[in-house]
Amino acid sequence: MKKLLSPWLALLTLSLIIGIRVFDPTFVESIRLRYFDTLLTQDIQHSDIVVVNIDDETISQKGQWPFPRNEYGSIIKELYGHGAGLVLFNVFLPDNDRFGHDSSFATTLTEYPVVLPQAATNDAINKTFEPFRPGVSVIGTGDVGISYENIQPNIQALNDTATGVGVVNTLPEIDGVTRRVPMVVSSYGLLYPSISLETLRVASGDKSFQVKVNDGSIEAVRIPKFGKIQTDSIGRIWVKPATFTEYSSSHLPKSFNSSIVIVGLTARGLNNPVSTANGAVFPHNLQASILNTLVTGTNISRPDWSTGAEILAVVVLIISMIIFSRDIN
Repeated sequence: MKKLLSPWLALLTLSLIIGIRVFDPTFVESIRLRYFDTLLTQDIQHSDIVVVNIDDETISQKGQWPFPRNEYGSIIKELYGHGAGLVLFNVFLPDNDRFGHDSSFATTLTEYPVVLPQAATNDAINKTFEPFRPGVSVIGTGDVGISYENIQPNIQALNDTATGVGVVNTLPEIDGVTRRVPMVVSSYGLLYPSISLETLRVASGDKSFQVKVNDGSIEAVRIPKFGKIQTDSIGRIWVKPATFTEYSSSHLPKSFNSSIVIVGLTARGLNNPVSTANGAVFPHNLQASILNTLVTGTNISRPDWSTGAEILAVVVLIISMIIFSRDIN
């Protein structure tokens, strides 16, 4: 018993625990992430956001993928004809239409508010087209955000006519599961919003978004008419899964009741699901969960000071053990 209460054993235990926490080995991080999975998947709610799938039946009706882009325009017109409030069309279009219908689709984008994706990359790209970037106000100083060499845009005609364009990159954890996503990324010192943040900006009717920086770290992002969104130091939020009403683009409801509608590809063999805390989902379903997390404010958070607090708690506990062991002796 005396050996177990030895102050030297307590000091050794203190050193070991602090060392494990500071170096944070993979197995410790994995355990922590599994705990966060439990928090994220508790009490999953149904969202008012609607998901529309370009599925096998749509492919059989419209023909081989990718469709001529006037067909994309037809889908968007039909969605608004059925009462969509805002359409996020999660199909990346970095190359010219092989059928020559880019101008027709661009015309549709001038007539209806649509948010499109663009991608951040560290690969060299053809810089013929300029990426879309809304207004941004940075409060504070310093280069912040997850940095990429380039932003791969849609073709210029579409980026110029879309109401909004946002970055779709995710940032999987060490186990390949996507639990946190960045709200902003940077390229050559310029900040670009995620597609979920951009959709919220467009839905709010704001021309810009804001980023608050503190000591070179991101503290929060903000849509003026919506409010502040708390993030971690590199601009990420935890994604709270949700369930959604889903339709095939070939069988739409009578009315979407002005809901945000997110369109994506689910036809077999044409898209890869993303691993999340709630299982594998298609990318546009993940975007729907991210947007719902922002709208409902259900994201969990881990303050930047939590690591220091954990270490301090361990130190206090071990010192208490040492004092207790001295009293026993």
